[in-house]
Amino acid sequence: MPGVPDALAAQKRSLRRLLKERRESFWCETTPEERAAYVESVWAQVEASDAFRSARTVLLYASLPDELPTDIVLKRWSQEAPDPIAPVMPGSTGHPSAGKTLVLPLVEGASLRLKRYRPDAVKPGYQGILEPLPSCPDIAPEAIDFAIIPGRAFTPDGWRLGRGKGFYDRLLPTLANALKVGVAYPYQIVEQLPVGPWDAHLDVVYY
Repeated sequence: MPGVPDALAAQKRSLRRLLKERRESFWCETTPEERAAYVESVWAQVEASDAFRSARTVLLYASLPDELPTDIVLKRWSQEAPDPIAPVMPGSTGHPSAGKTLVLPLVEGASLRLKRYRPDAVKPGYQGILEPLPSCPDIAPEAIDFAIIPGRAFTPDGWRLGRGKGFYDRLLPTLANALKVGVAYPYQIVEQLPVGPWDAHLDVVYY
């Protein structure tokens, strides 16, 4: 982010290099089947949580290769999503994601604009990341009940290291009504992170 002290920025750059090495080691030491099972176990924790089950509007991210993949749940949860013009019925049963509105971010300048997710209304955008089309309906940040936030690394108690652009550090304070959640591979979990006054804290991390 602009204005980051040199020492703190250097610490974060060093940690990002270390995480790249840890990711390469993790990929060498695990099979695709083991990684897929791990990913499913993390999402099972999310889906089992009371906060997710009760949430009506869920913010996700479209994953990059070094992030816990979201394609599996974007597909699964969007199949359970409500019709845009149909009312959401209280007390609905079925899969925990039934009746939820899914949201993805769209990069606009230095900010993230939240848009309703539809599988047929996305395209590669900023740095090749899948984004909603600009024509998708806007979702107000305060409407988000449950926010799943990407990161390069997390501490078990909720501190997060991003990619250095500050998109989510600016977004997170606006999610006033959301439980803020990180999801991670084991190599992304560290005991401590260099933290500045602008770094936003998450409520829970699943790994």
